[in-house]
Amino acid sequence: MTNTKRPLEDILIIDNSWIVAGPHGVRLLSDLGAKVIHVESSKKKDMVRFDHIRLGVKDPKKEGGWVFQDNNRNAMGLQLNMKSAKGREIYYKLVQAADVVVSNITPRAVKSMGIDFETLSQYNPKIISVNASGMGDYGCKKDTMVFAPALNCLTGCTYTVGYEGEEGVGISVSTADDVGGAMLAFSVLQAIAQRDATGKGQFIDLSEAENMLSFIGSTILEWAYNKEQTGPIGNHAYYGPLCPHNAYSGAGRDNWMVIAIGSDEEWQRFVAEVGDEAPALKDEKFVSYEGRKANEKELDDIIAGIAVKHNNRVFAERLQNAGVSAAPVNPASETLADEHLNARGFWNLVGLPETDPRQPDFLISADVPKSMPRNEKTFKPGPAMGQDNEWILKELLHLTGEEIEEAKNDDAFI
Repeated sequence: MTNTKRPLEDILIIDNSWIVAGPHGVRLLSDLGAKVIHVESSKKKDMVRFDHIRLGVKDPKKEGGWVFQDNNRNAMGLQLNMKSAKGREIYYKLVQAADVVVSNITPRAVKSMGIDFETLSQYNPKIISVNASGMGDYGCKKDTMVFAPALNCLTGCTYTVGYEGEEGVGISVSTADDVGGAMLAFSVLQAIAQRDATGKGQFIDLSEAENMLSFIGSTILEWAYNKEQTGPIGNHAYYGPLCPHNAYSGAGRDNWMVIAIGSDEEWQRFVAEVGDEAPALKDEKFVSYEGRKANEKELDDIIAGIAVKHNNRVFAERLQNAGVSAAPVNPASETLADEHLNARGFWNLVGLPETDPRQPDFLISADVPKSMPRNEKTFKPGPAMGQDNEWILKELLHLTGEEIEEAKNDDAFI
């Protein structure tokens, strides 16, 4: 019999995070089977509920936009006011039943909400608490609220991304959040393994700034040890055996392809396929990696002269068939039709209550661990604010009607 159980199905996560960094990381854990309770209130709404909403949606509190759906699919929704005394009582009861608590706010806000590790561990000594704040839990800038675009700049990543000899052009607006979410999921997995071995919970201080700094390690080392200030290097790979390694413009406007050749044998396959279009590629100086690297600018110019005559998709497929690493650069709109993504089931429809026939549902990305078994074929939509209050309060926490009414009178559910 096939085992259909995913590894985190016994794990319950309380998700106090918002926007992308926290929810993206929690989503990855959900893909592995974890149960997630996304906590919000009218006092602290998840801002991305209101971005990229479907046509006809009048109340994002009932149905969040595309970014919210992509990062919160399958989660349960709890509407709970943490400024209410009764609301906090309920929250701490939930902590006693949980394994992980996630936030991505400043340390000052964490303490103000009463969800710091010291407080949470009083209710559950085995709790794992992670705060993926911008600047971390320590230092003079710890309580600075900062979002992904600013983090890209603060960490120097904006400076390092661009064309050689020019100023940096920067990187995608949410990169710090995306990689921060991935590190969050990885850190939680390690913490769960350690807790299972020791019986102890822990606090994970995940600074998104420190996480981003790992991407410019070579730049930091060049300055620290050689006092050399390096700049952008374009699309080249200056570390490792890849040459040529670049993005080349195909025929037409903004039709790009990437070519990355990692061995002399692959180079020979490339020359056999396109050498007749540019006999200069057959020159002896390009035969070895060292020769290609020493003459990289000239080599790039020759390949660019070939690429610009071809459709980027047709040429990339031709090279792939010849055993050469190449691919078209997809604009966002064309990723939906990408044959590789579709062959792997990357896109999934999330069914939502139809509000406008022109846009009845959303396409969202599939689970990352494709090898994990999944019984259902579609995801549950990201939750309406408070949609699972009744089940959480009555079935999970076993609160009485009287206790729920007292909490309601204390504005615990606003």
